[in-house]
Amino acid sequence: MKRKWTHSLTALILAVSLVLTLPVLNPPSAGAIDLSQKCSLTVRPGSFEDLANANIKIDMYKIADAVEDSAHGSTYRYQTVQGIELDRDLGSYGTLAALTNEDWQLLSQQAAKSVLAGENVFTPAPDSTSLDCGLYLIVAYGSDVENYVLTGEDGRITTAAYSDLYAYTFLPELVSLPSTVAEITGQLDENGGRQQITTSGGNWQYSVTATLKPTQELRFGDLEIIKTLRVYEDSSPATFVFSVEANMRGEKVYSEVFSADFYEAGQRRIKLTGLIPVGAEVTVTEVYSGSSYSLTTARAQHTVIAPPDQPTASVSFVNTYNHSKKQGFGILNHFTYSGEKGWSNDNSHDSTVD
Repeated sequence: MKRKWTHSLTALILAVSLVLTLPVLNPPSAGAIDLSQKCSLTVRPGSFEDLANANIKIDMYKIADAVEDSAHGSTYRYQTVQGIELDRDLGSYGTLAALTNEDWQLLSQQAAKSVLAGENVFTPAPDSTSLDCGLYLIVAYGSDVENYVLTGEDGRITTAAYSDLYAYTFLPELVSLPSTVAEITGQLDENGGRQQITTSGGNWQYSVTATLKPTQELRFGDLEIIKTLRVYEDSSPATFVFSVEANMRGEKVYSEVFSADFYEAGQRRIKLTGLIPVGAEVTVTEVYSGSSYSLTTARAQHTVIAPPDQPTASVSFVNTYNHSKKQGFGILNHFTYSGEKGWSNDNSHDSTVD
């Protein structure tokens, strides 16, 4: 059986990642509430300038109706809609105003699991300017992202959006309409506690503007080094060594050395997967070409790391036998440090995958 819950409302509490700003309106009388009045909710995805490139879409799901509280003329209570499962016993907290931001984060996660990962199909509100009074779940995501719902190892739900350079994740948020709170910043106080929300002296606001605070992280793309040896001199293995240097906005973001061993003529590839930030300018240089081989292409090649959903950035080098009949072989030393064992050397000399 689907459970419903009701409780008196005297404040709007949002999860800590939501900043709420309310315009000043004039209700019919101070403290009075009119649940027949339509509400509007404007949600801004965040303050990152690059968000304009992430094709953000925002859905609003009503998860509870606002029901007038006959015992208190200036408050209302909630009644959840069919299909919303909230497994917390809200009655143990007294009134909703006593809940902390962390409590509301938990409630928003429970609502999100019902709406986004549950068996029932919920339809978002078609119009954000004519909403019934109630409690709404706000879900922001990339309109071009097919599987935008992410579930972490801790079971927490987030939603995703992507620009070329950045990955954004949003927490589902709960917003109550109407509200009396003028601003919620989610800032920690000097003792590490969350901001306390009260409704002292507040008037009900039916038009609400909320600004989300997503996380922003660099996206990482792939690089492929294609090495072709046209003629092989078979007296000893042929080793070729490449340095990879990546810069972004004038800062070095990646530096490493790789090698490729050949035992016959042909083509081999070195693949770097998810190691270099998208948009980074990469220079790959063949710093060692073997003792008997010469490059027929440029020694240094340049490319830009592309997003994961675009063709992989690649560079190509071609060598051939120069008839010098010199013999030689290379080993790539890779040193790692362990607190218990100190420095150790992995001298595997081939980085190719095929």
